[in-house]
Amino acid sequence: MTAQAAKSLNTQTKVLEATIECLCEYGLKGTTLARISRSAGLSWGAVQHHFPNKESVISAAIKKEFNSMKKRLSKVCLDNNSMSNRISEYIDALWDTYKRPSFKAILELRLSTRPGDEYHKIISELTNDFVRFMHDIWHKNIKQTEDQNKNILMLLELIHSTLRGLSILHSHGSDTKKINETIIMLKKVSQLFFSVL
Repeated sequence: MTAQAAKSLNTQTKVLEATIECLCEYGLKGTTLARISRSAGLSWGAVQHHFPNKESVISAAIKKEFNSMKKRLSKVCLDNNSMSNRISEYIDALWDTYKRPSFKAILELRLSTRPGDEYHKIISELTNDFVRFMHDIWHKNIKQTEDQNKNILMLLELIHSTLRGLSILHSHGSDTKKINETIIMLKKVSQLFFSVL
């Protein structure tokens, strides 16, 4: 990599990280190119050289966050434990992702958009891709029969929906003890659900 390419990559990384910070702090409407520039410690021109408008920088930042989430979670390997432990570890791995500040930015974007909005399509596609990715990790590590598949998909939807809901509470400073108790109950319910299939 040339020095110029390295400098360009470093600038883009700063901009994308600043975009996530701004989304978390100011929300979608309050995230402007000027704020992103200040947060990144760069000039307006430096940001616009890489990202011509707000839509392009936010789209790139969200894509980068989803890719980072997938990269972290691709290392999850649950094969060597009991079924109960594998389900517990799967939920822990997801929660570790959903409680991160960067996921707050993704939630902000998801909750701020409606069908037809400029960001709605991209956030929906990335979310669906992420859920498919996590389903693949489940299927790779937790074997089930063909007859169990439909019920397993319902269980996975329950797990994802619960953790996404808890991530909203977490981002608003809700009682950590209550959140942790809910996650323990989610694990028990999931383990019981799987055991009776």
